Amino acid sequence: GGGLIGQLAAVVKEHAASLLPVGATVTDVEWWAHARDPEFGGHQLHFDLDEKALLESGAIRSPAVSAVLYLQAGGGAPTVVTDESITDATTSESVTATTAVRVSPRSNRLLLFDGSLLHGVPPIAPPTDGDADAVGADADARITLMFGLWCGRPVGSDPPAWSRRGRHGVFEGLGPNMPHPPHKSASPRWPVELLRPALLDDDDASHRCTAVEGPLAVIAPVWTAIASKRKGGSAKRGKRRKVELQPASDTGPYVGKWFVQAPSEIRDEALNARDWVLRQDNAESEEDEFVDAAELARLRAL
Repeated sequence: GGGLIGQLAAVVKEHAASLLPVGATVTDVEWWAHARDPEFGGHQLHFDLDEKALLESGAIRSPAVSAVLYLQAGGGAPTVVTDESITDATTSESVTATTAVRVSPRSNRLLLFDGSLLHGVPPIAPPTDGDADAVGADADARITLMFGLWCGRPVGSDPPAWSRRGRHGVFEGLGPNMPHPPHKSASPRWPVELLRPALLDDDDASHRCTAVEGPLAVIAPVWTAIASKRKGGSAKRGKRRKVELQPASDTGPYVGKWFVQAPSEIRDEALNARDWVLRQDNAESEEDEFVDAAELARLRAL
């Protein structure tokens, strides 16, 4: 579409062109935004997926390219992108993440990567007393704008509906790959503002900046084993044991998959969802075949 979001999407597509599969063309651009607490700023490890397709048909699909545009660095929590691909897991005996790159946020920095890779934002460790480098609660939020470049239309959700519920009202019925929210007299104006005609002339090169490749810090290994504890409190040696993990808090700094029972846990959750959907489809198909066979026998007996 046009407007500010359309203009940004066009710039992202231009920079991502070399990362697309040979002969592939971007057909759809998905976008969303995050504003994170400056003190911790984390976001769970995850795969970008066509969530509707996964839940409706068991299909595992990811954008060809995922992009992060850092609008405001905030406390500086980095983005980490691993070498583990969800696509590989559907076609072969894949391995879990062994290396990753860490990208520090900086205003106007653009991060581009294969959309099938496991990634997230590790939260910043809580400061200790007297930590001179601690980020204060009054620091700016970490604000990012994300894009998913799809070479093939993802399954879309219905547009959200505006409700007057609550103090300021809210959009309800949110889902993945939604159309742009409709604007009504009582709803927020941001849907209209983002669709306004572009403020800058595409033919005017004065507002363009030169892209400069930024530094990437390599992380290896990605996962580190932690020792389980005996009831008495001492570490147990020589035997692997399931560690009791506390459920992630919706408000705590370590929300998301940062402590897992196995390195493949995040990937396995997506594959288990796929397998569950496929089992349901097979069960319905077998039931239909059984009914059809019984009906055929009844007809033959006539």
